[in-house]
Amino acid sequence: MIELTNIDEIRDRIAFGITVVLFGHYDNPAYRMQIPMMKEMETEPNFGVRFFNVSITDNSTLSVFGIKKIPTLIVFKAGKEISREENITVKAVIREMILAAKGKKQ
Repeated sequence: MIELTNIDEIRDRIAFGITVVLFGHYDNPAYRMQIPMMKEMETEPNFGVRFFNVSITDNSTLSVFGIKKIPTLIVFKAGKEISREENITVKAVIREMILAAKGKKQ
């Protein structure tokens, strides 16, 4: 899972396909807990989804993406936000969010 470091890089990565982005800060234990789980999901075969994390270092990223709590997980499809979850998110919820973005039911 690649860490994105600035707003332009985030926008470039979410511009196509289905992308899952975890926003947070390394000082936040809940954020650090999410990263290994997302790395594991990224390796699942036939998922066809890209995963990224963003360690928030300034308020501009917070405001651009409307982040009010960390961690926040957002699923994008072709640059548009499809869904978001705040705080700790379990695999099953992330999987449901991705399937909804793909237009499929679990």
